[in-house]
Amino acid sequence: VGIATNVLYQRTKETIQKEYSPDTLHLCGLLHDIGKIFFEQFFHEKFEKALVLCVEKQIPLFQAEQEVFGMDHTETGFKLTANWNLSREVSECIRFHHEPEKSNEQFRELVRLVHTANYIVNLEKLGGS
Repeated sequence: VGIATNVLYQRTKETIQKEYSPDTLHLCGLLHDIGKIFFEQFFHEKFEKALVLCVEKQIPLFQAEQEVFGMDHTETGFKLTANWNLSREVSECIRFHHEPEKSNEQFRELVRLVHTANYIVNLEKLGGS
C-alpha cells in the first residue's frame, strides 16, 4: 500500500491541494495496518476468530475485529504507535484509513489517498494488505 499510495499521488497530484513527500506517502501506506500485525502476533487465536467472522457474516474485517476485540486494528494501531513520535498525518492515516470522513480535515486528503490505495491493492489482490 505504501507504493500504491505514492503511485496514486503521482497520478492525481494536480487535483490535490497539499504537496506530500514520497517518504510520508510511503510511511502512511506502510503503517496503515500495523494494528493487524499486532493482533496477529499477540492475539493470534482471537484474530483468527475475527477473520472467520468476517467471512461468515460478509462484513469488513474492521467490523469483525470490533465484535471480537472491542476495538479494530485502526484504533489499536493508532494507540500502539502513539509514543513513536510519528507525525500527526501518519497517525491520522493509521486511525482513519477505513473512515477518511472522520479524519481531521487538515489531513483528510492524505487519509483518502491511503484509503483509496488500500482499496485498489485489495481489489486487485496486489499484495498482502
